[in-house]
Amino acid sequence: MKTLPWKSFEITTLRGHQAAVPALCCFFYIDADVHSVAVDLAQCLERYVEFVGLDVLKSYPAKSGIWKPMNKRQLDKDLKHLRAFPKDHEASHIRYDAGEGGQPGGFGVHISANVYDEIFPDKAGLMRFDLPPEWLERNEVEALIEFVAKICQVAEVQSAQVGMTFKTTPGSHSDAKREILQKLPRFYGFSPCDFSLRNEMLGHTLTAHWLNYVNDDLAAKMGGKDSIVRALPDCDVRPLTKGVLIRGVKWPPIGDINRQAPDLGWLPEVARVLKPTRVDILTTYLGKESSFDATKWTSRFDDLANRPWDNSSAI
Repeated sequence: MKTLPWKSFEITTLRGHQAAVPALCCFFYIDADVHSVAVDLAQCLERYVEFVGLDVLKSYPAKSGIWKPMNKRQLDKDLKHLRAFPKDHEASHIRYDAGEGGQPGGFGVHISANVYDEIFPDKAGLMRFDLPPEWLERNEVEALIEFVAKICQVAEVQSAQVGMTFKTTPGSHSDAKREILQKLPRFYGFSPCDFSLRNEMLGHTLTAHWLNYVNDDLAAKMGGKDSIVRALPDCDVRPLTKGVLIRGVKWPPIGDINRQAPDLGWLPEVARVLKPTRVDILTTYLGKESSFDATKWTSRFDDLANRPWDNSSAI
């Protein structure tokens, strides 16, 4: 993968603080009660830390809201809590980041799982693991795909997407939101990083991305595993023990539509295949933003022609 000018995708505040950074984010949406998957969440968290190293994670938010230096003691505390999750607890929220003071960095963890929510009955659990955008410039792509595939087989993951994202933290999101919504209509290969999207994601997918995963139930809504394989002959489609993992393009695309987005690969066809499972974007926060055409964004691939799956020369 070529070296790209990733700095140009950052969003900073007037004070020079980072509000959003480009990142290769792995979103895993979970169809299960937190008590059913807490042990699995611990396993996944441990796998991510083994994959990237604990030293790249610099901070975590304390209960006071202040971000403190990350350390192994905090990791061990969170793992212990998940593995012996108290019966009277209704949710688990874990956040680590490579940034400090609430600013986003390339690496990060966001885990949010809960019991049934009457206010948001379609809320899915969320497990997100982040990598810096240049990760694939110096690491094996197959190792990342294998990591994603293994995570998809545990913790009742219903759907997943992996690709370029304008990454924020809860503290920086409001500062970056306006500019992110301005950038999304141009850069088709990017997704937002809003945590509230999970409120409507139960039983759904969000968008076609570099990697997409659906479990068996969602695959059935798309015609079944064999149908997905047939519909995407030029893609890397991997039927797993549970569900299907789709690699719609060789490398994570930028998708600059101002330049005809030659690096999108087969994401248009992936989007059409995923369409029966697509979330109703108008029920999410994106659909309520008056300055942003959310319906147009989620359907942005639907009428596009496919590009070459191997986008090496187009990035």
